[in-house]
Amino acid sequence: MSNSKDWVQLHESYYRKTTLYEMLWSNMELDKYLIAGAPYGGPLAIVRDERKVLLLGYDKSNEPAHRPRMRIFSSAGKLLSSFTWNQRGLVAMGWNEDENLVCILYTGSVIIYSINGIRLNSFELGPACREDKIAEAHIWSSGLVVRTGGKSELYCVTNFNDPITIKLANVNLNKPPTSMAVLPSSSKSSNTSKSNYPEVLLGAASGSIVIVNRKESQNILVENAKGPFAKMKISPNKSKIACFNDEGTLFVMSVDFIEQITEFATKSKVAPKDMIWCGEDAIIMYWDKILLLVGFYGHFIKYTYDGPLYLCC
Repeated sequence: MSNSKDWVQLHESYYRKTTLYEMLWSNMELDKYLIAGAPYGGPLAIVRDERKVLLLGYDKSNEPAHRPRMRIFSSAGKLLSSFTWNQRGLVAMGWNEDENLVCILYTGSVIIYSINGIRLNSFELGPACREDKIAEAHIWSSGLVVRTGGKSELYCVTNFNDPITIKLANVNLNKPPTSMAVLPSSSKSSNTSKSNYPEVLLGAASGSIVIVNRKESQNILVENAKGPFAKMKISPNKSKIACFNDEGTLFVMSVDFIEQITEFATKSKVAPKDMIWCGEDAIIMYWDKILLLVGFYGHFIKYTYDGPLYLCC
């Protein structure tokens, strides 16, 4: 039974930090890897980040630097499978509803692997993605959205079993967006309607928000918050959005940007490395060795760590 002293109150909610597992892996330098964690304590996919400079030889986890491997672990760090990773230009990876690993390459290639490391399927997002290259991608349980690098065009796939690439409406931005968030297919969108296609929210360099669906894009100036926004994250029930601006302020608003729920000054103009929701009532932000849990009424909890972290919900 946990000690009551372990719990910390943020307004009307209580939180505590607890150790679930002593990880079974050893010498894992998380800051040198790209990581994708499945929700609800599912598996972790880990592969060497090719953008990080490495010395020839072996890293601390005994992996050859010149021959990276994709490794899939349980949430407790038990190795489930491993295979040689011969691909270049991995933009994003995530898990679909069948707990298969979806990998998106900058060329527009999508490769799907089983939890056992077996290559199940692959497809191409089309010539426009191949020519303009993929700059950013978002994966959810049944689909994906990508943004191309040069033209910032948006393309989606809404069914991994029948992968058809669909172009969303033109973004109409002169500069690349500063952040991106996605309301997946059939979720409650910012206009409270249901759709078979995702709705993409882009933070514009001018400070506005561009809302893009299949038919149209809408550029709105958020009255309750000051952009531009370096990070945006939608809450698990899709009703709220957390936005971190370039002045170090966290804003939490309704997903239609009409209601402001909270505003919190972090005093850091450096954007967090990652930002996720903790339930529906708090946001976690991670900087080097610092974890900040922020509630809706200006309350916060600060944790410090010696090494790098990966946030997974």
